[in-house]
Amino acid sequence: MAAASATQAKVETGHSDLIHDAQLDYYGRRLATASSDRTIRIFEVEGESDYRLADTLRGHDGPIHALAWAHPSFGSILASCSFDGKVFIWKENEGPGNGPKGWSRIKEHLLHNASVNAIAWAPHELGPILACASSDGKVSVLTFNNDGTWDASLFHAHPLGATSVTWAPAVAVGSLTAADGPDGGASGISQVKRFATGGCDGLVRVWGWKEDTKTWSPDPVQPVLEGHADWVRDVAWAPSVGVGRAYVASAGQDKTVYIWTQDSPRSQWSKVALEPSTTSPAGAGAPAGEGKFGDVVWRVSWSVSGNVLAVSSGDGKVSLWKENLQGKFEEVSTNTTDVIVSFSKSVAMSKSGWFGFGRGTVMIDADIIVVWANSDGSWTLSHREANSTTMPELTEDTKPANNQQDASGTVAIIPSLSSSSTTDDAVVTWGRPLKAPTSYITDQPDNADFTQSANTAFIYAYGDTNPGKDDYSATFTQHGMENMGQA
Repeated sequence: MAAASATQAKVETGHSDLIHDAQLDYYGRRLATASSDRTIRIFEVEGESDYRLADTLRGHDGPIHALAWAHPSFGSILASCSFDGKVFIWKENEGPGNGPKGWSRIKEHLLHNASVNAIAWAPHELGPILACASSDGKVSVLTFNNDGTWDASLFHAHPLGATSVTWAPAVAVGSLTAADGPDGGASGISQVKRFATGGCDGLVRVWGWKEDTKTWSPDPVQPVLEGHADWVRDVAWAPSVGVGRAYVASAGQDKTVYIWTQDSPRSQWSKVALEPSTTSPAGAGAPAGEGKFGDVVWRVSWSVSGNVLAVSSGDGKVSLWKENLQGKFEEVSTNTTDVIVSFSKSVAMSKSGWFGFGRGTVMIDADIIVVWANSDGSWTLSHREANSTTMPELTEDTKPANNQQDASGTVAIIPSLSSSSTTDDAVVTWGRPLKAPTSYITDQPDNADFTQSANTAFIYAYGDTNPGKDDYSATFTQHGMENMGQA
């Protein structure tokens, strides 16, 4: 795989009115658009700039506000919500055995009596669960059962209307890093069902599932996050699975963005406002004062690795923000992003070996990331450097905080884009900053910076034998000559 520069593509959608949402599916091969013309358009993405209209979905009686693709493990499923107060679940049928080929509605959710403004699928580990936020002040949660039926929960959330909803990762804060468990109890990975909503009352509210009563209830530690002086337009929970801190971003009508952090499931949330400079693009036109953008902030969205936040405001500007080593969020250049590397092999995760990826044209002096599957469904990442054609040696003297990242904490497995069931085909994805920080350990400075050339060479390899343990310092056997290459 060669490094590539960012590209832009203009898509002629054919909508006859405003476009409110556009969403790529999990693999980035399909684009769905929603419009005030009451239609949804599905495009097949072919290459970098070819978008072919595949289908047009009709049925809503008002402007369509938002779309959400389900995880592909549940099939080709798309959810939509509208000003008409309805939520539709659409499914693509493959052909004869499963009915007529094409898209059809498999569920109409009609419990709301006002505009439904936002929808979000839960992490796929929790199953096919959809949360919906409505102007009627209520939030509903749809759960698909194995027998083909749907359960629906409906509860009051924001008295003036709910504008947005976002799910927490399925793994509790600190589950992968705390020696005695995330809440001070027994060690081990625990799953949680938790989400946050934003409302016209200027509040962010946190909700959790109570297994004993089978209900959604306000978070028992801190159910309300106060800070905005006007409507909360959007909320986004960072997909930083199982690490030592939870991050939620909220965007407001008051031209502010807050980052809320929680260090453990039992700790209080703290907040900090992003501070765009009046000389930066994001802050241009903003009045002097803490945390003010140039216009209303409509959307916030985290990168797949959870360490870069995109902020979109009403003045047509998008800015990117990243937390520095001192814990402060700074605006970064729009061409600074993450490198995402993904490997897949048509073999069960439990039977896979190891994957290696490095910068260079030969193994000697190459900076290499090696990843392999573990028996519990997790992955181990190990940062190595090859001094010769022997097994690459560890670059780090300090043990990483957990086996899913390097010692700098900036190179990490992305669980949401990696296999987690040992019976599934092996797919593993990891990310790192395009330009790594000084804490990234390497003997070759060029290896820390992928921005220098669009023709950067990379090598890759696959070994058939799994190291057999989750320790980042494990020994692994040499790959066959047929299992290596250069890109």
